[in-house]
Amino acid sequence: MFNTILTSVIIPIWNKLELTKACLRSLSFSEKSEVIIIDNGSTDNSYEWIKKNYPSIKIIQNSRNLGVTAAWNQGLKLSSGKYICIANNDLIFSKNCIKILQSNLEKHEWIGLASPYTIQDESRNVPSFSLPAVPYGKNNFDEYKKQNRLGYTGWCFMFRRKDSLKEFDPKYFLWYQDDDFLNQQLFQNRGIPPFRFPAPGKVPILISGAEVKHQYSSSHDQLDEHWIKRTTENEKNYFKKKWRGYNGNSYLKDIKWGNRVFLKNPEITIMSQANKKNGYNGPLVSSIVPCYNRKEMLERTIKSLINQTYLNHQIIFVDDGSIQILEPFLKDQLKSFKGNWKIIRISYNSGPGIARKIGMQNCNGEYIQFIDSDDEALPEKISEQLKTLENNKELLMTYGTTLVGKKDEDMVILGRTNKTKQKIAPLFPYNVYWTTSSILWRKEYISEDSWFPLFGSEDLLFEFINGLMDYPIMHTPSKKPILKKWVHPKNISNQIATDYLYQMEILKCFDIIYKKVKEEKQFSQLKIVAELYRSKIMFFLVHRRYNEAHYCIYMYKDLTEEKFSIEKLAFLLSKIFPIRRVYKMLRKYYWFEKKIKNNIKL
Repeated sequence: MFNTILTSVIIPIWNKLELTKACLRSLSFSEKSEVIIIDNGSTDNSYEWIKKNYPSIKIIQNSRNLGVTAAWNQGLKLSSGKYICIANNDLIFSKNCIKILQSNLEKHEWIGLASPYTIQDESRNVPSFSLPAVPYGKNNFDEYKKQNRLGYTGWCFMFRRKDSLKEFDPKYFLWYQDDDFLNQQLFQNRGIPPFRFPAPGKVPILISGAEVKHQYSSSHDQLDEHWIKRTTENEKNYFKKKWRGYNGNSYLKDIKWGNRVFLKNPEITIMSQANKKNGYNGPLVSSIVPCYNRKEMLERTIKSLINQTYLNHQIIFVDDGSIQILEPFLKDQLKSFKGNWKIIRISYNSGPGIARKIGMQNCNGEYIQFIDSDDEALPEKISEQLKTLENNKELLMTYGTTLVGKKDEDMVILGRTNKTKQKIAPLFPYNVYWTTSSILWRKEYISEDSWFPLFGSEDLLFEFINGLMDYPIMHTPSKKPILKKWVHPKNISNQIATDYLYQMEILKCFDIIYKKVKEEKQFSQLKIVAELYRSKIMFFLVHRRYNEAHYCIYMYKDLTEEKFSIEKLAFLLSKIFPIRRVYKMLRKYYWFEKKIKNNIKL
């Protein structure tokens, strides 16, 4: 028979029948959900009462108290739902609470744990990751809980069965099993959230509209105080030892618990636009300029677009939720522009990938270019590149020679931007043949869905995906450079080498590339993808981010055909010895290897 159960709610109980009654009365029962009770040796007739009053509930009766974690695992084995909700019996659920949690897990693959907001006695202590869920320290909790936020509660959380990886760690009896499962989701389930997140896994979210009332620690008053203290200390030490290689809760400190998270697509508003009948000849070219603050740098970029010698030109500014008010400034700058333009505002900062995607959706050009808000397009850029694409209809794009420097007199040619490349692929190993701004694209050949909600390497991913189509490309045969990239303290590229969160975005990019390579059955590129992961191992080792280093090593060893490598050896040793110790040795090996190579070059 086809399994129609979507959600399994698992509730361990140990006496406290009156609380269990209130909890069950608040739950909404349906054909697509099941409730599983694990009776951990109750002596107050809880088992008999539930069997009589709720015959549809699955119930396991233990002869003694096996502990919270054992009960969770019993319920997990008995459950059949796609989504699993772990809940205490001292909760009263708001209307549709379970359904709301489930629907958000269905909609957003990057959410790993969905928890409700919680009403409880403010004097009760809670773990730091649960503080955003409770009224403590908040002036207007009713207003506060209208937003989705980073947070998690061990007394009620929902997750996908496929994300459980394995059973809950049975070495925990009383405490830390919820912390342990949180770490599992944060570190061991790859997630690609649409915002910068300091852990590599899936994200724990407090869901607006889902709420429980909680009588905190209601079962613990049945236990011996000295036993609780001793057990808590033992389980705390085990937890710390287990997660030591992952920096334990220091990762949790990096997470801005309680920060608002947007689950709905941003609202798009066309703030201003000019629709002129200019009668210019030739195909329309659209310039898309994503902006996030940096008003002081935009002026040069705008002037460079206004001064283009090619006249049938449209400019689309996409304000990506800037704190600065940009619209009046942009309108003032555009007074002398004879073409059409739009100023679009995104309701919250969504990243350059989404900004460019929205620009594509709102432009009319046959050809498009994505211009960074601190770059300067030289006057002949569009005319020279358009000529190249018009004369070569098979081309996907054309890129041109780019200058880079702090001052005009310091400008030099950037990378290989003056060299010829005939196709995007192979894009790796990466050599700078072009920048985002130095390209003119033929719009009909590219897809807006190639832009992903990343805050780093989104342009690299866009180029890679469109390169899979195998269209030819061409260097613009202009006698002069077509673009200037200005070096300044706010350049994102200045931060790449040390910005841990930016490197996390690059890892997301690699994960999407790997997925796309498999989907397109481009198996010959798997070796290149393996080298991408290998290239990031040293960064994460240097920054003591052993979990990310471990993941990169895992992906490298899994994708490469090498029978032996130092990375494979390190991975095997990490199964035997503490991960921190093994990867310290690997870091030293990399330094030694680099030193030898440098000496050979000298």
